[in-house]
Amino acid sequence: AGTAPTPLTLTPNISPLGRQRWKPFVANEELSSYSFILPRESVTSSAFAAVDEQQLDEWFRKLHPSNYDDEPPGAAWTDATYKNRLLLRKTAWHTFDPQCTCEYGYSDTWQPLIRSEKMREVLQDITNVVSHVVGCENDELNSVNLNYYPQGGGVGFHADDEFLFDGLNRETRIISLSLCSKADQNSAAIAEKDRSNNYNHNFGARKFQVRRKGKKYESQLNENILRHGDIMTMEGMF
Repeated sequence: AGTAPTPLTLTPNISPLGRQRWKPFVANEELSSYSFILPRESVTSSAFAAVDEQQLDEWFRKLHPSNYDDEPPGAAWTDATYKNRLLLRKTAWHTFDPQCTCEYGYSDTWQPLIRSEKMREVLQDITNVVSHVVGCENDELNSVNLNYYPQGGGVGFHADDEFLFDGLNRETRIISLSLCSKADQNSAAIAEKDRSNNYNHNFGARKFQVRRKGKKYESQLNENILRHGDIMTMEGMF
């Protein structure tokens, strides 16, 4: 995530891949809220050559919680909770500015900075590549909030209105990269569900839904399936 330059230039207009590769997901001029998706399978440009299937798989393996079992508790991943109830999700928080010691506060949770040098190196590598693909300037992407969802895990509707980003009052650009496990992609149960419609395409994927806050907008739902290697943006005052 990062504070975007003012005035905000939407990501498809700065990406070296060109605007035509980005799929519009949300476009609300009234609220200055925008979202675009870059599907992994639509990318053939050499600018994205560093992110092939092998690289995506390696990033997933390096970030997997099991890769940090030998580190002190809380150095990398921490268990997510809500009202002292353990959730089926793990989280991690990192800022690239060494002078920044801020924790990530949301709901009733305070997420401390990671202390794992091993995880820091992976996040820097990923951010360097994604920044190039997206076309972000210098150090615009200045922090990372990670979520790990095991099978059956997820998060319900919520407002990303954290004071840290102040996204309701100033323009920000949030870039999301989805990474999925091979184990999920080879799930026999999912394959059996629909063999005739290439359901393999959804292995390890996650459903992402967006709607405007308020009861009268509950039926106005934007939905997309995010798969291994897909990039999604949330920008403006999202």
